[in-house]
Amino acid sequence: MRTPGGGGRVEWSIPRDCTAARRTGLNTTPGSPPNPPTADKHPGGQAAGKVGIRRASPKRRRLNGSGVGLEFFGLQRAGRAVNIRGVLMNRTSRSHRGLSEAAARAGRSGFTLIELLVVIAIIALLLSILMPALAKARSQALWLKCSSNLRQIYLAVTMYTDANDDAFPCTDDPLDGGYWLWMGRWRTFVERYLSTKVTVDNPSVMVCPQDITYRQTHEPFSYAYSMTFYHSPEQINLMNSVEATFMPVPPPPASIPQRQSNVRRPSGKILIGEWYSNHAPVAGDNGWWCWVGQRNYLFADGRVEYLKAEDIRMARDYLPDANLTFDGIRGIDWPAE
Repeated sequence: MRTPGGGGRVEWSIPRDCTAARRTGLNTTPGSPPNPPTADKHPGGQAAGKVGIRRASPKRRRLNGSGVGLEFFGLQRAGRAVNIRGVLMNRTSRSHRGLSEAAARAGRSGFTLIELLVVIAIIALLLSILMPALAKARSQALWLKCSSNLRQIYLAVTMYTDANDDAFPCTDDPLDGGYWLWMGRWRTFVERYLSTKVTVDNPSVMVCPQDITYRQTHEPFSYAYSMTFYHSPEQINLMNSVEATFMPVPPPPASIPQRQSNVRRPSGKILIGEWYSNHAPVAGDNGWWCWVGQRNYLFADGRVEYLKAEDIRMARDYLPDANLTFDGIRGIDWPAE
């Protein structure tokens, strides 16, 4: 408004109430309701919050310690809202990121094809290394079981000789059908001294655990009994062929019991032994009538040796045949000359 004598100078005077009204955004028209507060904007275009000034309550005046008691409640509330929103957004983004990572880990929990092939290759390599060792260990265990069988048989034979005037098992040979004593019938003399009864279904110690041919024989047995223990040395020295040990014609000489005192070299004379090479199978295995294979042998002194056929001395039939040892029970089967 123009003041008198102002020299053309214009001055405006704004009532105090009007200034406050402009600050607070209130309608200054008399009789009209007050306008709601307006929202300022941040430079980014987003509302920063509602800015207003209002009188503090008496309680807040006391807390502020001021008579005016003005407080920017709207700005403070807006600040809290912005901060809370930021925290929530931050936590939400982190939770989404955590879920993504968990999903990625869950997706990677299975094996890929390459990893699976590598694992299979490693297992196959280990098996190729271990299987021969396991097979060898199993064969060794079965060989030990066979050796144990022969030792138990020796104990039974010893008990039989103690009960029969020091004589070894002896009877007429052969039975009808060509069943000879050395082929398995000898077990009927010693089985009473074994811990278990020997039958077809329960051959007990008479069968090597690696013998797969024993059911093809007359008796369930794997071990042959030398003819030199029931024929005299003179009778044995008259037998010069394999046929003399299993052919009924011409008939063999009558059996003559032999005693332990007749054994000149117990450590070198085979008493009982495996007929076939059960622990080292070979082609053309014909028992004691061939030079191949390796067998467990029980000697007259109770010792068990695992020997190759070529380590046995040649007998009267030109084979490693303990049935026809030179000089019979007084002769030597091992070591070879």
